[in-house]
Amino acid sequence: MSRHEYHRLIEELCEGAQIDAVRRVQEEGWLRLDDKLIHIEYLEQKDRCRISTTFELPEGAAEKSLLRLMLELNFQNADGDFPVFSLHPDTGEIVLNLLYPLPYLMDVGLENVFDEQLAPLLEAWENVLEESEEWSSEESREAPAAEDDSDIHKFV
Repeated sequence: MSRHEYHRLIEELCEGAQIDAVRRVQEEGWLRLDDKLIHIEYLEQKDRCRISTTFELPEGAAEKSLLRLMLELNFQNADGDFPVFSLHPDTGEIVLNLLYPLPYLMDVGLENVFDEQLAPLLEAWENVLEESEEWSSEESREAPAAEDDSDIHKFV
């Protein structure tokens, strides 16, 4: 695969999502999924696309629990095919990264990946962040363990 296929993938996404700035998305990689700013880039050496977005990290008691949850989720991701969580060194925001092989995205379509995989994952993570606000007020409450059945674990 090549950068040409990546550009074609972005063109198809923009056409389906009625985004006029195709060239800008191809060159800069920024677009909106609902109200979430998403960055997509082609990693030529690996023939993969990285899709990233950020979330604010709540302060207080929930921060420690969320950091632990993110590390546990990353630990379960031994092969790199699942979401990877990190902290942005400058902003302190949670960064969610997903890596997809370009041939896979060409087969299923980027719009389908956004609708069927990314959107539910973002919603699940937003729910975890909302729940975490309650963890701050409940001193005994911890983040869900990485093995429990909460929505965020469906993607790992």
